[in-house]
Amino acid sequence: MSARAASFALALMCLVTGSSARAQPARERALAAERAADPAAARAAWQAVAAEQHGSRDAAHARTRLEWLAARSEGDLAPLASLMRYQVTPLEERTIEVASAFAQVVEEMPEGRVRVESRAAVADDLLRLGALSHARAVFEAQLRDGLAGEGERRGARDGVARALARGGDESGALDYLERDGPAAGGTYEALRRERLVRVSTPFAAAALGLYVLLSLALGLRALARGGAAAARAAWAPQRAAAAVWIALGPALLAAWYDAEAADTFLALCAGTLILTALGSIAGRAVAGRAGRAALSALAVLAHLALAWWVLLGSGGLVSFL
Repeated sequence: MSARAASFALALMCLVTGSSARAQPARERALAAERAADPAAARAAWQAVAAEQHGSRDAAHARTRLEWLAARSEGDLAPLASLMRYQVTPLEERTIEVASAFAQVVEEMPEGRVRVESRAAVADDLLRLGALSHARAVFEAQLRDGLAGEGERRGARDGVARALARGGDESGALDYLERDGPAAGGTYEALRRERLVRVSTPFAAAALGLYVLLSLALGLRALARGGAAAARAAWAPQRAAAAVWIALGPALLAAWYDAEAADTFLALCAGTLILTALGSIAGRAVAGRAGRAALSALAVLAHLALAWWVLLGSGGLVSFL
């Protein structure tokens, strides 16, 4: 490289480096202004970055931030400043009083993106804090806002339903969401599962409890009559091995193919072995075909209740409900 070319390269490097050094403080000022919830100062700083670093990556980022600010510039950025101040407030400091006061500010904001985004933020906080009626009112105001997007409207519908459910009106929440049909969303599915769990749990518990109590009573009767011989006959090695294989085999296969499902199948395995052991000794005290058929039917019901309870509790039935 000639001396003239080397001098030119050095001068160009100094020019680029000097320009970057001048723009860096502006970028830092912009980021600091955003953290301080001062969108007007952030806009000025991003404009400086875009002007001084034209064509650079920093300039492209600055233009993106300026477009974001321009889309939320209603009220000369004052509403956006209010939203940013609320968002930087630590969650533990967002009390009902703080959230209620901000909700009042939100309703006085001019139409625009900031009001929509502010409603979404404060409504979730009101719901989290237990101000159910106020949260529902904010969610419903969001639904009436023509500038709310589909995602925001869906979130507001879910919010109304969650407020109804937390207030004890789970059926009303489900009816409200069912207006949207099969695509009602995750909240609808969660509420439907919760209702199913609440309704089915007593029946599953009753079936298991009845079977366990009856099996214990019959098992004690069998032991009282036959002693250790009855226990050896009921739990003979070949029977025990078959029960273990039937119960443990699916658990081993599940663990082999999906380690996350191992806990669920191990719980099923343990429960199945316990119910089978109880049924085996209880059967020694039952005479006649009708009695054994009734005990068998109750055993099947108990096993189904166990499977339902374990799989529902683990989320294994989520895709089928």
